Amino acid sequence: MLTEESNKKSSAAAGDTAGPQNTAASGNAAVSKSASLKKLLRAVIFVAGLAVMLVWLSAVFRYKNSDKRFIPFFEQGGDYDVLFFGTSHVIDAVLPLELWDEYGIVSYNFGGYGMHLPTTFWLIENVLDYASPKLILIDCSNVSSEVMSNTTVRQAHNTWDAFPLTRNKLRAFQDLLAPEDILEFTWKFSIYHDRWEELTWEDFEPVYSIGRGAVPQREVAVPDPFIPIADSRKSDDGTAGARYLRRAIELCQSRGIEVVLTYLPFPAPAYRQKEANLAADIAAEYGVEYINFLKMDGIVNYNTDCNDAASHLNLSGAHKITSWLGNYMRENYGLADHRGEEIYAAWDTDYALQVLDNQSYILLQKTLDAYLMLLSDKNTSSCIYIRKGSGLLQDFRTIELLNNVSVHDYPSELSAAIETGEEYFLFVDNLSGRLWEGVGGEAAVTAETSFAGVRYELTEKGSHTLFVNSAEYPVGANASSADIQLIVIDNRNGNIIDTASFVIDRTSLHLKATRSSKGSTAVKSDDD
Repeated sequence: MLTEESNKKSSAAAGDTAGPQNTAASGNAAVSKSASLKKLLRAVIFVAGLAVMLVWLSAVFRYKNSDKRFIPFFEQGGDYDVLFFGTSHVIDAVLPLELWDEYGIVSYNFGGYGMHLPTTFWLIENVLDYASPKLILIDCSNVSSEVMSNTTVRQAHNTWDAFPLTRNKLRAFQDLLAPEDILEFTWKFSIYHDRWEELTWEDFEPVYSIGRGAVPQREVAVPDPFIPIADSRKSDDGTAGARYLRRAIELCQSRGIEVVLTYLPFPAPAYRQKEANLAADIAAEYGVEYINFLKMDGIVNYNTDCNDAASHLNLSGAHKITSWLGNYMRENYGLADHRGEEIYAAWDTDYALQVLDNQSYILLQKTLDAYLMLLSDKNTSSCIYIRKGSGLLQDFRTIELLNNVSVHDYPSELSAAIETGEEYFLFVDNLSGRLWEGVGGEAAVTAETSFAGVRYELTEKGSHTLFVNSAEYPVGANASSADIQLIVIDNRNGNIIDTASFVIDRTSLHLKATRSSKGSTAVKSDDD
């Protein structure tokens, strides 16, 4: 009994001793587990914060060219009627805001600098993740090329950076890029991290373009010669450009989207004309419409509508191509007129801003050729005086640009001024499409429009005076030694945009007129 009782006491004592030890061990394990969880949570928070910071830094540091052009596409609430694809020819020549103002067509311009048709195909594939257009226009420049991506890596970033990283975007990169180049397109901080010294406020607060992808050009150049070739001369088929153009057509047709192929106008050399002829065969193969502007006369004039000698159209040419395409699409594809719809209200505002932007460039011009080119605008009217005996009336380019000022008609009396060398006055009303002219010292013009009353007359003192609304502007030899004097009017409200005068630079090998000063200023009001 003593032994058994002793064993019980011993067991009890052992139990008393073991109980606290087990509890302490269990508590230590719980503390250790809690500490591990806290460490893990801190690590997760750190990694998440680091990821968020890297994403933010990547967005700040990357170049914003792509964002500025394409972010507004993703932010539009309503869908698009038409999307445009192709090279920089498309960027320069197709103006969605003008299509909106004239026809109520909702469109976006996805032309790309240095774009080749394999990239165009994949761009269409990605864009269709976000839009369901009725019609897609694909320009066929570079259909003869074997190049897959944009001409330069920087141009490829300008195409792709604004697009979210999706399965289709990764598929595009795997097809278009070398494996070693894919990282910089999927994690852009890897290439933009060293831009510290380049950063500006717009890297933090980007200002997006209102042009719906278009980037109009505002210079005018003497074009390269354009020598048409026979339709039978064609590029070789089977290039990467031809294969991917076919894939793009098939993609659109598989989704019920109408396709139109184009070849936009420029003074194309023979090899470019050959690929334009090949595009006609591909269009016929798929039963889609093809517009080869290289074969069409009377739409653009290379002498007035080229931004550079070899290639791109300027704003004057873009006005013409955009208006022509708008009318063509309205007549052939039954596109709805969305003007007045609340979801597209911003388009009216942005169009008005675009008009002001175009007009602001008039004030910046230092040479007469660019100045006259910018006057070819439906929102702008102008009064033009050329002094007697000026060499401008013997200069072919100046005559072409004067003929181009009216968007509706050609001056009929300009030839008489050229022949006689007499002073010449022209008033162009681009709102109504009317124009008035005067030739010689006794000429007088009276023009009444909805936005301005214009009188050009000989005063009792023998000098010419121009009256615009209530303001009086002396012109001619008694007022200025300039070869040409101009007054530019906003024909939406009758406000004067600019007055300018230009003189011929006689030190130049070629005739060149440069801005001498502000033009005639009003000297008094009829109401005084």
